[in-house]
Amino acid sequence: MKNFKSKKLVIILLGPPGSGKGTQAGLLADKLNLYYLESSKIIESNIMQAKRDDFEIINGKKYSLTEERELWRKGILNTPEV
Repeated sequence: MKNFKSKKLVIILLGPPGSGKGTQAGLLADKLNLYYLESSKIIESNIMQAKRDDFEIINGKKYSLTEERELWRKGILNTPEV
């Protein structure tokens, strides 16, 4: 196995929901002694802590994070236009 100490190793796993990305990332992190960052948890945390005036601009359109949170709670992943 290569010596990873001289370089920073970044592994990105992509796949649909439920495909095992988190499971595989955890296994790789344990096996290779890597830091495991789950970006969806960071995004979810930001949306859950959003205040009424918090928003994001996507493709020139303003989206309320509190409205997106309510859609998410109803099982809608994001507004249809996104």
